[in-house]
Amino acid sequence: MLLPFCILWREDRMKKYVVLIVAVLLLIVDIRVPAVAYPVFEEFRTEAPETVDLIINHVVGDHLRIDLLSDTLGYVLLAITAIKLIGENTGYRKTLLWSAFSLGIYIYQNLMPFLLNGNERFRIGYLIYFVAVFLEAMVIFRAVYPVCTKLETVENHRYNNITIIILLISVGTGFVAEALYFFDLIVLSVIYLIIQLVTMIVCWYRIFQNRKLLLGE
Repeated sequence: MLLPFCILWREDRMKKYVVLIVAVLLLIVDIRVPAVAYPVFEEFRTEAPETVDLIINHVVGDHLRIDLLSDTLGYVLLAITAIKLIGENTGYRKTLLWSAFSLGIYIYQNLMPFLLNGNERFRIGYLIYFVAVFLEAMVIFRAVYPVCTKLETVENHRYNNITIIILLISVGTGFVAEALYFFDLIVLSVIYLIIQLVTMIVCWYRIFQNRKLLLGE
């Protein structure tokens, strides 16, 4: 699978799409390591201590976690690439807006435990997790879908529709993987993540097959 990637990079007009691929992969794959400790959680009376424990100790955690494959970098690269591609496809205006909004939510999600504690940390941690997951899914879709629309022709219609379906499967399985992680179902989450990666690679490979249409040749 590295061969198409290298060929794409050698073609100057395709380099912006290679950056797009890198940005999407950075958003999909997370390798997080603990860094700075959050302020100690202030416990509060609740009728659902197991849920509080799940959110505080698993979802939010007790440390700021640094993503070695940075989502922040992914959003920034995606925003920069969207700006470059707006002239070719106005659909990237939405990509730019989704990326900027998602980056803001992502940063707040990671800094929130420094700002809030007790019941507020629990409730916001619960809510913002799914908001961030939904936004990430939308950003990934909005990053790739405009590429597919540019490949749309009468002759290419069926092939392109299948590519879009594969894209939807990738985005959907990614959302499920994050939901499974929320409930601490790690093995299932990893399985769905692998499916997401494989289907995204297949999606980009199909786009690569039609790169002449993408470049307007």
